[in-house]
Amino acid sequence: MDPKIFITYSSKDQKVARTICTALENRGLICWISARNVKPGQNYQEQIVRAIRGARVMVMVFTTNANNSNEIKKELSLASQNNLVVIPVRIEDVAPNEAFAYEFATRQWIDLFEDWEKSISELVELIAAIPDEPPAGDRAKAAPGLPGDAAAPAFVMAAAWPATKPAVPFIQRPATRWAMIAGLAVVVASVVAYAVVKFSQQPSATSVTASVGSPPSSGTPTPSTSPAPNQQAASPVAPGDISGKYSMHGTNPNGTIYHGFVTIYRDGDRYRFDWVISTGDTYRGTGILSGRSIVVDWGQQYPVIYQVGPNGVLTGTWNNGTATETLVPD
Repeated sequence: MDPKIFITYSSKDQKVARTICTALENRGLICWISARNVKPGQNYQEQIVRAIRGARVMVMVFTTNANNSNEIKKELSLASQNNLVVIPVRIEDVAPNEAFAYEFATRQWIDLFEDWEKSISELVELIAAIPDEPPAGDRAKAAPGLPGDAAAPAFVMAAAWPATKPAVPFIQRPATRWAMIAGLAVVVASVVAYAVVKFSQQPSATSVTASVGSPPSSGTPTPSTSPAPNQQAASPVAPGDISGKYSMHGTNPNGTIYHGFVTIYRDGDRYRFDWVISTGDTYRGTGILSGRSIVVDWGQQYPVIYQVGPNGVLTGTWNNGTATETLVPD
């Protein structure tokens, strides 16, 4: 059976396109991507044409590089001729240039750079809802009209660009509606539980600080505590298990913003951090929780240093304090 999903992308964005392909296939969808499916010795253009004819959906990875790609324009034209449903996904906050603006100015998008996991799930749901066959007619022919005219590509209304998202039909589906209700119930229960714990705790007289700018010779910041005047010194209350999934928001040393998610795994008293940036880059590091501080060695000159807040949010710095990162529990 031919893959249902054709992924079109700029050759400069091969890494992020492969990441999207892997994310979709991990969720049971079959994809065709040129970086993997065109074998050595095969005619590249012929394989592209055959793959588009056998597909039902085209996922367009839209970036600054894609904005200037003539090959993507050709593949979109083939998608029109074969009545493919085209789903644009933006990897960065970039507006289409004149060549794309004519077709896309009124279209809607999925923005993967805002919330990777949520957006991938939305993309999977959109694809799953698309029929395996076109409504009528031969996909290899143009829609009714003048001879030789190509049908406009079918675009899925996914996420508004650049304005806020309009109401989408997913909320009207029973499964999605109940999932949203259940999710809201979990959020409300979490807020109530947090409020109960918050008000039941006595004010702590302990403060925790970490030296970031001038780490000790061992390279690991040493937490220090100091009791409040006229009060007995007390050890800081260590947070519980910090393993789990987190949404990530960070600032690079040059001031640019990045997003993604982090999965933290626990192995005894050691934690492993797996970072996935929305651009497709991945990193890994390990650290040991000490009080409310954890220093994570990720193979660079300077570690990432996090402080664990009472609400479970990890606030950190890296690159010797010149960059920041915040992890919010999902």
